[in-house]
Parts: sequence; C-alpha cells; structure tokens
Amino acid sequence: MSTPLTSSDAASIAAVVDPHFDAAMEAGRAPGLVYAVVMDGQVVHCRGLGDRDLSAEGPGAGSAPDADTIFRIASMTKSFTAATVLSLRDEGAFALDAPVVEFVPELTSGAGASALTIRHLLTMGGGFLTDDPWGDRQQDLAIPAFRQLLGSGVRPSLAPGKRFEYSNLGYAILGLVVESATGQPYSQVVAERLLLPLGLASSGYQLDDLPANRAAGYVRRTTGWAEEPIAGSGAFSPMGGVLSSIRDLARWVGLFQAADDDEQWSDISLPHLRQSSVREMQVTQRLVAATAGRGGGAAPELTGYGFGLFEDFRDWGRSVHHSGGYPGFGSHMRWHPASGLGVVALANGTYAPMSTVATGALGDLVVQLGADRHAPPLPFPALDAARVTVTDWLSLDDPDGPAARLLRQMCADNVERDVPWAERVAVWGQLRRDHGTLASTDDPPTRPSPGSMTWLMQGERGSKRLKVTVMVAPHDPRLLQSLELKTIDSAGVSPPLATDLT
Repeated sequence: MSTPLTSSDAASIAAVVDPHFDAAMEAGRAPGLVYAVVMDGQVVHCRGLGDRDLSAEGPGAGSAPDADTIFRIASMTKSFTAATVLSLRDEGAFALDAPVVEFVPELTSGAGASALTIRHLLTMGGGFLTDDPWGDRQQDLAIPAFRQLLGSGVRPSLAPGKRFEYSNLGYAILGLVVESATGQPYSQVVAERLLLPLGLASSGYQLDDLPANRAAGYVRRTTGWAEEPIAGSGAFSPMGGVLSSIRDLARWVGLFQAADDDEQWSDISLPHLRQSSVREMQVTQRLVAATAGRGGGAAPELTGYGFGLFEDFRDWGRSVHHSGGYPGFGSHMRWHPASGLGVVALANGTYAPMSTVATGALGDLVVQLGADRHAPPLPFPALDAARVTVTDWLSLDDPDGPAARLLRQMCADNVERDVPWAERVAVWGQLRRDHGTLASTDDPPTRPSPGSMTWLMQGERGSKRLKVTVMVAPHDPRLLQSLELKTIDSAGVSPPLATDLT
C-alpha cells in the first residue's frame, strides 16, 4: 500500500487473520482463545473462540473470551520486567554492567556468579541453562525460599556473556535486583512505573486484585481437559507472573509502536521510562539464530534478543515479539514496525502455540494487504543528487566536463586524498574502453545502509555491468565520503538483505 493502513481496512484484516485462528481452534490445543489485530496501540479487529471457563454455570457458561478477559501471559511478562529495570537504569539506580552480586549477595556462593551483570540477565546471556519445565512451576516460590535456593550454590553453567541461553531463573533474579534497588516489592514497582501510568487496569500479578472476567487455564490429559490452578505471585513473577487482557496488551504493544514516532510518544505519560529505552528494548543485544531463507536466493532469517523482547528479520520485514507458555496458558504478541500492524493472541491451554499462529497471521497481513515491508530509508537528498551527477559523469563524453566539476564539489575533503582525480579519470577511460557508453539499467537503486546508495549501469558492449556505490559523510550528509565503481557479472548480483537498517 502507498498509504498507511487504517481501521477502514478491518474487513480485509479479518479475512486474512481469521482463518489462521480458526485452524488453531480446530487443532484443539486450548478450550478457548482470543486474538486482536493492533494498529498504533488500537484494537482494529478482535475475536474470541471457544470457551474461557469450562466449569462455568449459569448465564456465563460456554462464553468465548473477549478483549477484556484476563489470562496469564507467562513469559510476555519479561518485557514488563525489562522495562522496569531500564527505568531504574534511566534514573541512575544502577548501571546495566553492574555486578548482580551487589544486589543479590546470595549468588556469591556460586562459582562464576561474581561475573554476572544485570545486562547479562536482561539479554539472556547469564549462562544459566534453559529451564522452562522447571521454571514454569516456580511461579509462587516464596522469596525467602528463593534466596535460600540461590545461596545453596546455584551457578551459571556457561561463562556469562558467552551466548544466548533462555533463562527464567535469570529474570527471577532480576526481580530481586529491582527489590534491592528500590526497597519495594517487585510487583509494586512494576505497577507504579508501568501499569498505573499506562492505565492497564486489567493487568497485575494477583487474581484477587483484578476484574472477575477471567479465563481458567487447562491442560489436556488422556481423560480430556483438566483445569490447571493459577499460581499466586512469588519469586518467579518477574519471568512470567503478569495476568492481562487483550485490551491492555494492545496498549502495551502501542507503547513500543510509538517509540519511533515522536508525535505518538508525546501522547504517552510514562515519567519513569525514556523513549530511547523503549526503542533500545526492541533492538538485538544478543544473536539467537540465523537460518536459511525460504526459497532459492532468499535472504537469511535472523532472530536476536533485546531487553525482554525478541527481534526477527524475515522476508516480510522486521518484527518484534515475545511468547508466553505456562501450565494452563499460551500467548504471543508481535508487531511489525514498518506497517504499524501487530497481533496479540491469548489461549487457555498449556503451551498453546500462539506464536506460530500469530506470526503466520501477521506475515500474511503484511503481504496480502500490500503494507510496507520495511521502513522507508532515511531521506538524504545528497544520495539522489549524487546518483544523477555520477551517472552523468559516467555516461557523458568528457571526464573533466561540467558533470565532473559538479561531482568534485559534492565530495568531502577525503575523497581526492583517497583516490586522486587523475586516477578517477583513468578509471573512467578504462570503463569506456571496456563497456562503451554507459547508461543506468532499469534496476531500482538500493540502500545497503542508511547513508549509502547503490545502482547499476551497463554499456553498449558485453554482459558485464557496473555497480556504483556512493556514501554520504557523517559530519555533513550533504557531501560524499566515498564513490566506488565495481564491474560485476550479471549473475553475480545478489538481492539486498531483507533487513531494516534504517
């Protein structure tokens, strides 16, 4: 689409996403689910399927969940914990590279724990082994018992900072860091810094403090669906304890969608957390995986972890996300910054694979609605002007004519020191002898990085083409710092990576 999507596209949106969730419901991974498409923090399409509570009797029996039904969102909680930690960092309570043992002294008994920093834990680089089966059952562990557990010799199995290894334990430890730095319970700090300012009235850590419109959690046994008790708040709440609704999570996603838009951000009242920190959360701090792209010649798919959020690059663009899986529940939130689209999905079945469904739905939305897959490049007029001037210089008959004089005026002082003009004239002559008169091809120019542009030219003779790359200067982007000319085989041109570098 050449214009941004609006809520008037709701019917088209529903036609794309509904089949994904219908199929998920038919697969029988949860008694009920609810999902929404979010644009700039607003719900533009929401639908519930199945049953939020199989044991309900009376008028509410058999009711599907809706935008206000409360689910445990499990590991999506980590984004709330990370935002809280960064807010404390923003206010000078600690540095991210501070040793964790300064705040959690129980860790000093574990070998290697002294090297742990807050940054390591935030980015899943603490060296603790992946622990979903164990960690998901520690939700209501009492904090004194947790401190005793840490003091018994819990230690990283890998050197901190060496690699990504998803750790619920690490985020539980971050809860103790928050308590130590503030002198307040972790859940109270999150409420005061995030939930209350954002108006997330259906979000919190204790069921009794929230509205009664709740989904019961279930696990499928050989005898059918069995209800999973919802554990109370405890030491592992920082990794998975938040309960929330689609409507609240749409506002939460909207916070991240607004981070790149100063005008949108001005409407958000969040005194404890910087806009720059919300952007920082969404940017890869630690590589998770790189896999082969789908289809011949496709760019690789990349996944990284920021602060409490994953960042993905796929053929349909960059997305930011986190899943939640717990006994009784499965959830996912994912947004696509270039288009402003997002999908949030909650289900009341143990580890219901909402990640797969929501990702497929969002990718199809971007593609089928023709939304922008990537953010528009930063506007550097010098790049467009350079393309015209360099093309003229290469295609006209005088290498020292008016186009040459204009080109030299556009260059920063390093350019002729790097390659004297006489050498560039000699290269011009060699290109003319090899290719004949050059002209731009029909291939659109590409932007390998925000400050550079590449385009192709071809001459009258031969199959080889000329690849031209210019780059603006960092101190003054009205000037060029580089002009590179490279002859390439037609078959040797690779498609640009499907990443957002802007």
